[in-house]
Order: sequence, then structure tokens, then C-alpha cells
Amino acid sequence: IYGNFTSSFRAPDFGTYTPVRFLADTTILDKPRVENNEDITSFEVGFRKSTEDWSLDLGFFNTVIANRVVPAFVGAIATQVPVGDNRITGAEINFIYTPQSVSGLYIRTSLTYQNTSYTDFERVVDGATLNLSGNRIANVPPLIWNFSVGYDSDRFGININNNFVSARPIDIYNTFDYPSRSLMDANAYVNIIKGLRVKVGVQNLTNVTHAAS
Repeated sequence: IYGNFTSSFRAPDFGTYTPVRFLADTTILDKPRVENNEDITSFEVGFRKSTEDWSLDLGFFNTVIANRVVPAFVGAIATQVPVGDNRITGAEINFIYTPQSVSGLYIRTSLTYQNTSYTDFERVVDGATLNLSGNRIANVPPLIWNFSVGYDSDRFGININNNFVSARPIDIYNTFDYPSRSLMDANAYVNIIKGLRVKVGVQNLTNVTHAAS
């Protein structure tokens, strides 16, 4: 059983202070100076177990990032937008199976589930205050799954790998989503003589594309 706790801060990027444009009064920039660092608080607890044939790692995590400022569009203008606090809560499991009875065979899989949200996120648009608290954090998928199965020996080897990423919002306003995607590849090799290996591989076996929604 293990656990860890982290408390840190991150200074704003240089781009936070770089103006996109001047307003009518050229002494006034359209990006306010950022006064606060990002404060990051994170903790994780987990369980780890292993035997000769397999290992298992199960963890739960929670991260809060305060005073977040992210690049986004306000109308047609790219600028830095304060989004309040970010919260990411989730769990991750990793499993590896390497049976001693079949030397060279392995199965590996990992699964991450995470729930994300902006808190204290408000924007003023045309004089009206929009409460966007609860919006999902941009470009952070709720589900990530990796899977590999393969066999390695002195003479040859083969493996198949798959990476799945679920749909996730493109922007902080959650207007559009990137679609989910699954990328699978396969590889094989043969050792001809010592020091000479012939290898072939195919990427994106399913060859599937999706449009953003």
C-alpha cells in the first residue's frame, strides 16, 4: 500500500504577459497582468501486488490546480482566460501477465478513468455573467486504455498494441468534442543470424477516422 502528497506552484508562462493587440489607447493592453501563481495540490493512494506470473497496481488520485489561466479564443481573438480552479479525480489500474510456464509471452494493460471539471469559472459576455463551473477540462479524456500482447524469443517475436482515448472537449467552453479514437498496430521480427534481424510492422490496422462533434 502506498501514498504520496504534493503541494507546489507554477509561475505563469511568458505568453500570459504578451499582448495579442493594443486597445484604442495604445498604452493599454488587452491582457491583464496575472498576479497569482498556479497552486497545485495532489494526492494519490494505491495498492501494489506482484507474483512470479503477474503484477497489479491500482491507484486513486485527486489533483486541484488553483488560479488556472489557459489560452483560448474570446470571439476571434486569442488570449489568456482565467478559468478558476481545475479538479481531476480518477483511478488507474495496471496489470502485467508474464507466465513462467510460457517464457516470452506477455500481456500488459492499463486503464485510466478520470473526472475533470472547472470550478469557480465565470465569464462576462455582453454584460451577462455566465457560470461555466462544472465544464470539463479541455483536451483531457475521461478514459484511456492501453493493451499489448506479444511473444519474444531468441528466434522471433510478435506483438499487437492498442491505444484507446475517449472523446474529450476541444475548448474550455465545451462547445465541441474531439472524437474518441483507437489506434492499433502490429509488429513481427525474425532473427536471421546473430546481429541481423528482419522486422515488419503495420500501424493503424483498423484505419478508422472520425469527425469532431
